[in-house]
Amino acid sequence: MIRVLIPVYNEEKNIETCIKDIDKSLMQFPHRFYLINDGSKDGSLAIINKIIGKFPIKLINHKTNKGVAEALKAGLSHIDRDSQPNDILAIMEGDGTSTPTLLPRMIKKVSLESDIVIASRYVPGGMYVSFPFHRLILSRCANLILRFLYPYLKVSDYTIFYRVYRMKIVKDVLQKYQENLIKTRYFTANSEFLIKCISLRPIISEIPYVYDYGKKRGHSGLKIIKNVWQYLKLIYEHSILRKS
Repeated sequence: MIRVLIPVYNEEKNIETCIKDIDKSLMQFPHRFYLINDGSKDGSLAIINKIIGKFPIKLINHKTNKGVAEALKAGLSHIDRDSQPNDILAIMEGDGTSTPTLLPRMIKKVSLESDIVIASRYVPGGMYVSFPFHRLILSRCANLILRFLYPYLKVSDYTIFYRVYRMKIVKDVLQKYQENLIKTRYFTANSEFLIKCISLRPIISEIPYVYDYGKKRGHSGLKIIKNVWQYLKLIYEHSILRKS
């Protein structure tokens, strides 16, 4: 079973098409969507409720916006209870930028050889398209530092949301860290989750990913200054842990 976790915040212009496209790419696999509506202030919840009978969707609804970290934790908790160790988890964005046609290839790699497969913008063939300059600088700087801290895995893209995991590694990391799984906030939580998984020394591979920001309709939820602060906190805490 493929479990697809998608945090949703103000994605009324994107979420229905996003689910349709992912569902089409997963036609050959049994799958289930876990949509975490994180206090959306637009029509996202109404759209999810409209399509819930058309697709295999489990809705986790936050009445107020709790942020990416809490959305991830809520989704992971539900999936952990519903899944078996041989299931596969895909974490994707709800804005249509996580190219669903890559999913079958990523799933195959997890099924055969890897514990985690990352859709990377930094391997040959991967790139950014129409990406805002300030976000590009944040991504490049954060990845450069995290690659320096964790060079042995040769991971090129620590900040991308789009990844596929073997559920066995997810269950193990949830058991190991429990309430300390994610301590940072905002989009930094995504990098922290990968770093916590790395502590179990998984087999990681990457495939090229063209991140086309032009596919996204609506405003970004990324708060640059707050995310910079959270990345600095994450980098500091994990650099201390590596020395201890």
